Amino acid sequence: MGRLFLSWPMDSPVSLRVFISATTDDLGECRRRVAEVIQAKGHTAVIQDTLPPDPRELARLLEAKIKDCHAVILLVGFHYGHHLPDPNPFAHLLPAGWDGCSCTQLEFFLALHWRKHFYLFFVPEGGALDRAPTDEWRERQCRYRDHIRQHHRQVRRPIACENDAVVDVGLIAFDALLVEPIPWPEESRFDPYHPAIPPWFIGRTRELRELEDALHRQASLSLVGDTRSGKTSLLKTWAGRAKAFCRRVVYLNAQDGAGRNEIALVNQLTGITPRSPDDAADALMRWAREETDPPLILMDEGDSWIRNSAYRFFERLRGMVDQQGVLLVLATRRDLAEAFQTFQHSGSPFGNSLRTHRLALLESADAGRIAERAGGHADLLRDWAGEHPFFLQLAGWHLQRTVEVDRAVTEFREEAYTRLKEIWSGLGETERAALKAALESGPRPCFKLERRGLLKANGQPFGRVLSQWWTDDPQPVAT
Repeated sequence: MGRLFLSWPMDSPVSLRVFISATTDDLGECRRRVAEVIQAKGHTAVIQDTLPPDPRELARLLEAKIKDCHAVILLVGFHYGHHLPDPNPFAHLLPAGWDGCSCTQLEFFLALHWRKHFYLFFVPEGGALDRAPTDEWRERQCRYRDHIRQHHRQVRRPIACENDAVVDVGLIAFDALLVEPIPWPEESRFDPYHPAIPPWFIGRTRELRELEDALHRQASLSLVGDTRSGKTSLLKTWAGRAKAFCRRVVYLNAQDGAGRNEIALVNQLTGITPRSPDDAADALMRWAREETDPPLILMDEGDSWIRNSAYRFFERLRGMVDQQGVLLVLATRRDLAEAFQTFQHSGSPFGNSLRTHRLALLESADAGRIAERAGGHADLLRDWAGEHPFFLQLAGWHLQRTVEVDRAVTEFREEAYTRLKEIWSGLGETERAALKAALESGPRPCFKLERRGLLKANGQPFGRVLSQWWTDDPQPVAT
């Protein structure tokens, strides 16, 4: 079949990184043409086109590239690819009992591990693109294809020729990947390392209601919560829902580079590289005015944004927020006043323009719904993790990957203690003294520690893991 000459419209000013997985021997040309489509739509096509002598080095290169991408397109034929010999450093990512793995197959399992949006295109058997000989390696590749078909429903139509892939990839709205839920396999009941978004997002009803109310009032918000309090899960869930009310919704994470500073932010939104903070603010204002309604910007990990951006830009941004030209939800680990004082050595330019909402513990009923995923171990999860979103996920994750309950609890405690030390290091001396008193002398309500999700309203620790950590490894407190 001859080549199709098609043009594809730009998805949006936001450029995404899309990894293309394929074996070069049979699908190299198909991969090249798919890359052209992605580039024509304004995004960056990422491929691995060099082959280091050591397959394990290749595997590490693949991990770095896929981790940094927003989505993965997998062109799955019958060639097996380069075999990854033992010891396989990524064996823990493979299904139980998996016998060997090629580097191309690993690309799929890495996409699963890093919770990437992925699109699967299958070469039909006996078609023009079926160019693999009948041998042991083909049999291994067939088992891999069968596994994907049985466990993942994201298989798009077959690609009998390169043009099929070109047309189908051209129809993908890649900009929607910023807010679309990622389809997780049913067995992934718990995952403490990635955001929980629908259908796995549970709770935060009050916060979602407040976000919706702010959108209807065309008001901006400051969302404050400790690390692993669920800010990213909430923002990504709200991004998907907000599209029903707002024409332009943009989710950015300051640690991903897109929102690294005011220059990167404006470049991502408009394609313009501003020369100064005022230039950036002017470009952002022009971009916002192109919309019928004020665009909604959801900035995650805002502490990094505040640290790396010019104070003057924030002064101008406050003016846009006050005039409702831009709607902003700024998620940070610190209160804005503390964040600006720490990173900019000045007060917050937003003043009272952004109402503050803090993320603490989950509602008891919502924590119960999450714990129910553990079946008969639900009470065990609630005992150890209480209503804390991260520690519930962490405990459940260890239980689902380990048959022996005692071993799962031990491994959970070891990892939880490390996380609790990280939280402890971020507490002020007053908060440390209050937590020490509550853990050693009985329940003592403390509003600051309640807001941080460490204590319940009655002064009790959020879960047994906090009390046990202090018993096993008490921390020094300045006197």
